Amino acid sequence: MWGAGPPAGLDKGIDGRGPAVGEASGNLPKYAEGSSGADAGIDAGIWSNLGLSFSGSDAASCGSGYGYDEAADGGTDCGYAGAAGKESEGGYAGAAGRENEGGYAGLVGKESKDRFAGAAGRLPGINEVLPRFFASHGMPEHLASEIRGHLESFLPQVTPQPGVTYLHPEAPLRMGGRDWLPLITGGHAPGHVSLYHAASGQLICGDAVLPQISPNVSLLPGSDPQPLLTFLEGLRCLRSYPVSMAFPGHREPFSGFTARVDSLLRHHEERLQQAEALLAAGPLSGFAVCEALFRGRVTSVHQLRFAMSEALAHLAELVRQERAVLTESSSGILFAAAPLPG
Repeated sequence: MWGAGPPAGLDKGIDGRGPAVGEASGNLPKYAEGSSGADAGIDAGIWSNLGLSFSGSDAASCGSGYGYDEAADGGTDCGYAGAAGKESEGGYAGAAGRENEGGYAGLVGKESKDRFAGAAGRLPGINEVLPRFFASHGMPEHLASEIRGHLESFLPQVTPQPGVTYLHPEAPLRMGGRDWLPLITGGHAPGHVSLYHAASGQLICGDAVLPQISPNVSLLPGSDPQPLLTFLEGLRCLRSYPVSMAFPGHREPFSGFTARVDSLLRHHEERLQQAEALLAAGPLSGFAVCEALFRGRVTSVHQLRFAMSEALAHLAELVRQERAVLTESSSGILFAAAPLPG
């Protein structure tokens, strides 16, 4: 979209296409499409790459062994449950409406209703708000207009809206004859929950940790103001648990969980350093930073939305760490390197 030739090391991890910087995929046991995961000791009916849902009081899997986003929608990341509590970028929590007509309700972490209602896609007028937000950070109007149409295309994919079951992090979830510990692991999506079974070391990590791709972390209006901080805190939380097998929201179950978490932590610090280095040459808009970080990787409006939001998430974290400063003017918002001490 912006021309060829990404700078070395700046072309990985966008929108889940390609491994994170310096990342190996690890040991990936293969599961047939539609597998329940029972071969790894997960009770039949609990595991699917698409996610977890409730029908009444019983846990049930929904969808095929491949995520809805990949199997049915050509790689879009909208309208599915993840594993236990993905709020879809398309606008509604839980599984896609088309996958959810039987009354299943997605699992999400218990957060303030104001925060949850203001998340991406739930914010009133998000189809207008998000393009304006991007434009204020330097995105040209013709690209912002494409974002608007892209968002409007999601509605049929997330209709009808599913119900939501809120979990309390201190209360184990009884599911499949086991007690699972809910772990709040936001950043990729508000209210995202991972589920840990201590006796087996099995973790349903959803989109918090993926085996081959870097989960998108987006700064969006009305949602978490520090999504990268939240995401990194979630990674460190998950790293503290001994995990024998992880069950992600995309692709196959995988082992080597600690090494995978460490690679994601390194990846985001590298991206922070890359953004910080760009600002050393002078103030830049969020869109200019996005162009530099992801040039050559963005080939669709869907990827542009993710790239822009992720660049802004990293810039917000640099500001929080006092490694950058944000300035506002009538012409828009710029980021600059933080002044040297003294």
